[in-house]
Amino acid sequence: LNILELRASVEIEAAGHAAHRRTPAQMNAIRDALERIDDDIVNNRDAIAADQEFHLSIADASNNPRFTEFLGFLRGILIPRQTIRLKADPSAGTAGYLRMLQREHREIEEAIRIGDAVGARAAMRRHLGDGARRSRKCAEDAAAEARSPDEN
Repeated sequence: LNILELRASVEIEAAGHAAHRRTPAQMNAIRDALERIDDDIVNNRDAIAADQEFHLSIADASNNPRFTEFLGFLRGILIPRQTIRLKADPSAGTAGYLRMLQREHREIEEAIRIGDAVGARAAMRRHLGDGARRSRKCAEDAAAEARSPDEN
């Protein structure tokens, strides 16, 4: 949760700047990362590396190298582990969960593509806020499970 809060403070602004500053090549890199996530979903892969690339490509498109450096520093912990994701929403399964994230990613990409800085910030805020809520639920569930007596 602490990492997600930190990421939000950086990535929301990076998305807004990317909407105004991105080059065509940077926009292509964002779209390429989305396509790699789609490919990972179809091929039943976890998409963590492609998800990281998506977020890093937005930071790069902000054309502020400090955003890119900062997220690069966090790269190893940028995207929550898949097991945490599945605990947060086990009914969706891996592919379902990734498709939900991909819808959020597409909202961010669209706002950046059309140059809507307010929309890009809002979409990134929703994406990271939803991630924080899922992580919080997972932590609460784990704490409740640890408190309950073992029935085995």
